[in-house]
Amino acid sequence: MSNRSKVLNPARVMALGFIGLILSGSFLLSLPLITEGISIAYFDALFTATSALCVTSLVVVDTGTFFTPLGQTVIMLLIFCGSFGNWRRPIWQKYCSIYR
Repeated sequence: MSNRSKVLNPARVMALGFIGLILSGSFLLSLPLITEGISIAYFDALFTATSALCVTSLVVVDTGTFFTPLGQTVIMLLIFCGSFGNWRRPIWQKYCSIYR
């Protein structure tokens, strides 16, 4: 097995992609132009992004009044990416079983 195939392990790609989406979403949610006047703490933005990506959609603030339409769009896209992962998982499992 070559070193390249160890680095590009499908499970590692999925995990890093999940972490990358969470960190990107939390960074975007912590920007000042995403909220209506009051800034959000980074930990709250991290929790909101993680929750949206995991499709549980738990929030610490009221999404409709606290976030601007741009912030609501970021949350909506994170929810979409999380739900996209639910039907993508069987495809990755099939891909992983081919290369065992």
